[in-house]
Amino acid sequence: MGALMGKYLLYGILFTTLLFSQDSYAQKPLPNPTVPVKVDGLELPNSVLIDNSGFTTVQAKTKGSVKWLVIANKPIKYMEDAEKNLIVLGTIPEDTDVAIFAVANINGNLTDFVGTKLTKSKNKIHKEESEPEKLDYKIRWH
Repeated sequence: MGALMGKYLLYGILFTTLLFSQDSYAQKPLPNPTVPVKVDGLELPNSVLIDNSGFTTVQAKTKGSVKWLVIANKPIKYMEDAEKNLIVLGTIPEDTDVAIFAVANINGNLTDFVGTKLTKSKNKIHKEESEPEKLDYKIRWH
């Protein structure tokens, strides 16, 4: 009985050593993905600071149909115009960031996602950034 107990103790030590010595199962950090503003067949405008209090439109440049996803830190109402490939956002509250993503269907093939960001802040400066802000969102369909 003592030999059997020693055998299990030895197996337990070996298993524990192997378990903690191999980092192949350790969680590795994910790369920091970005969503581009333009891919083959689909393009959105660069990130923009909003200064108006009315409606805001974002139009996609594509030859196919577009599906939209809107994510904001405050509630935003919007509607899509499928014929013109644009989305119309209602009044955007102060200090709001809105991330807009789009994917196009061109002749039965889906493009990669593109995204842009709209920001409305209290300083009411309207400018178009030369480089879009890199968003930390990655959406994949499997």
